[in-house]
Amino acid sequence: MTGCLSIYSYYIESGNDAFLIDPLNETDKYDALIKQRGKKLKGVFLTHYHADYIAGHLELKKKHNCEIYLGPKALDTFGIKVMKEGEEIKVGDVKLKVIHTPGHTE
Repeated sequence: MTGCLSIYSYYIESGNDAFLIDPLNETDKYDALIKQRGKKLKGVFLTHYHADYIAGHLELKKKHNCEIYLGPKALDTFGIKVMKEGEEIKVGDVKLKVIHTPGHTE
């Protein structure tokens, strides 16, 4: 959680893969963690378009050659993969499943 904005960013790893959810724009901490743990960044998932802060997804994609994912109602921009309801992303031995929360428009 960031101190000033109270925004949560998540790091997941399984096997040799790492995955980020809602990364902040300052990507150096993620790069250092991924390198320290000897993982390959498989992808970045944005839970929604972030008007409250700038995400570091495009920089991470450029540095790590990974996929960027958004939920089912997103527009395909910047080469982002739009996930379908129920679709899964495999990260090592873990599967992340997209479930759209009713009432959200992302």
